[in-house]
Amino acid sequence: MSTELIGVLVLAAVFAVSSLRGLNMGVLALVATFLVGCVWLDHTPSRCWMAFPPRCSSCSSR
Repeated sequence: MSTELIGVLVLAAVFAVSSLRGLNMGVLALVATFLVGCVWLDHTPSRCWMAFPPRCSSCSSR
């Protein structure tokens, strides 16, 4: 299967699980993104974390 198709299927599964179980879709999507990156694409966990935005400088000063 192509990477795009896997991503769409995982997104549909996240939507279904969050709708049926009442779980937070954002948290499930982050976990699913991390798993697809590490399992399907064979990225290392540190490479998967690099895809997420870093903390902003103004947020840490509060």
